Amino acid sequence: MDAVKKQPSYLVIANVIKDKIAKKEIKPGQKLPSLRTVAKNYSVSLNTVKSAYEHLVSLGLIIGVERSGYIVDAMQPPFFAWFEKASISQKNDRISAEKAWAWYRSYVYEAEQDTLAVIWPHPSLMPNKALANIHSGLLKSYGEKMSTYSHPSGLKGLREAISNHLATRHFYCNAENIQITYGCMHAIELALLSVAKAGDEIIVLTPCFPGYIAVFNNLGFKPVEIPLISQKINLEAFEKTFKKTEVKAAILSSVVHNPTGLSFSEEEKKAIAKLAAKYEKPVIEDDIFGDLHFSEATVKPIASYPNDDYVIYCSSFSKTLAPGERIGWCIGGMWHKKIADRFASSLFTVNSRSQYILAHYLSSSAWPRHLRKLRAVLFKRSNLIRKLILEYFPQGTQVCLPSGGYVLWIELPESNGGSKLWKEAMKHGIYVLPGLTCSATPSYKNAIRVSLSYDESKEAHIKTHIKKLAHLATQSN
Repeated sequence: MDAVKKQPSYLVIANVIKDKIAKKEIKPGQKLPSLRTVAKNYSVSLNTVKSAYEHLVSLGLIIGVERSGYIVDAMQPPFFAWFEKASISQKNDRISAEKAWAWYRSYVYEAEQDTLAVIWPHPSLMPNKALANIHSGLLKSYGEKMSTYSHPSGLKGLREAISNHLATRHFYCNAENIQITYGCMHAIELALLSVAKAGDEIIVLTPCFPGYIAVFNNLGFKPVEIPLISQKINLEAFEKTFKKTEVKAAILSSVVHNPTGLSFSEEEKKAIAKLAAKYEKPVIEDDIFGDLHFSEATVKPIASYPNDDYVIYCSSFSKTLAPGERIGWCIGGMWHKKIADRFASSLFTVNSRSQYILAHYLSSSAWPRHLRKLRAVLFKRSNLIRKLILEYFPQGTQVCLPSGGYVLWIELPESNGGSKLWKEAMKHGIYVLPGLTCSATPSYKNAIRVSLSYDESKEAHIKTHIKKLAHLATQSN
């Protein structure tokens, strides 16, 4: 008892909640009591309770959600049991990356807009009317100037607006070091080509975005897969592999990882930044979903931590603002000039009109309001669809509790359950992403990913799809 008394009050409260989470007395996704309620129960100030909750956030146990308070951010351990059985991939264990991507393309591009397979934000989620109004106004102000070539690095006003936005996440970057690109994948491709050549090995954390497998295949890179374990990056395996001479870079998402939706802890992000500087090798950070974290707290990317310019940051507005405009950017660190030269020698410039529109919107108060609204919608959908899956899918099904974004990663109890469900669902006109496409090895056959980027007016239709998927999964179980 004396030892407990010596602890600060906020730690006493935090440890009580931590213990309840560990014992499953407070379950994943469950909302915690309000600050005022806890303060009254423990006879402490609101600031003390807030410090306790912030401590639990730093441990990765809970997340703060705008206008909703705090919820438990822990996943059930069995969800990651199959991650723990996986190991760093061997070359002779790889399946054809081209085949995996062909599977993806075969139904993704033919599917309807309400497909559960792709993360194509429905137009109803985007501020299209506001962007159209800005376009009309800018035509009067700038006229023909909007139809001319912009600087190869991108419109200065847009780069400054991006720099200002990143500063809100405590990532401070000079606008001169930003290269505007044709979307995030273009930025990633430019980064890869600037730091490696065909035949080189690149670390990728799995399960991964299927597009990585396609890019590696097209550019001739060899993926070295490191599975995520129990919501975390295996830092020991990462460093052991990263320091090898044949490994030239690593690519990862630290905030709202696709396809799991998880986010790394502050300690993990700092560690990766340090490893990049220690071994003087590039870490390419894909932060396309970084602005869609559900937490109220500021969520920093790896690039914001000291890294001696060895972290290359890539992102775009394709998931947050204007998918069809295809505007992204790359902050290349010590490879900035090489990336800028490569871009200028091939495409030279990006659509000026789109850059003017986005620069104007980003500089307005409408931008943060839109992000808050979008995050709230996705948080609500995530809870709704996750609840349906856990209610109707076969017993033993595990669903991640995402920290943000558009997706839910689902593990079925049968070892081949995800692949079987994907194939059977297509016969009924329902499209999901099979986990098999999220690796270049025969992994994740028991998993699928579903998207939350559908039209709000078709939510009843989506619920029907989920229940049908559950029925099909139960039949094949």
